[in-house]
Amino acid sequence: MTALETPPADEPLGAVVARCNAALEDFLERAREHAAQDSADPVASRDELRRLLRLLGEVDRADAPMVVRAIRRVVARFDGDGVM
Repeated sequence: MTALETPPADEPLGAVVARCNAALEDFLERAREHAAQDSADPVASRDELRRLLRLLGEVDRADAPMVVRAIRRVVARFDGDGVM
């Protein structure tokens, strides 16, 4: 993470973007694995959805898309589990 925060001054923008995308994909993959473990527990999923809905009302506009994506992942788990 430190390398993303302080890239070398001569590093091309494309390289920085590629590293950021790789770090983001790694994070999302770990989050998906964690979510897959939680999907067996509808109470945990429901609680997570409630938490995200509260968070959506509190975050800055710039951060809202991240929360919306997280909400969509939870809803997709419900849909995939046949709950909806």
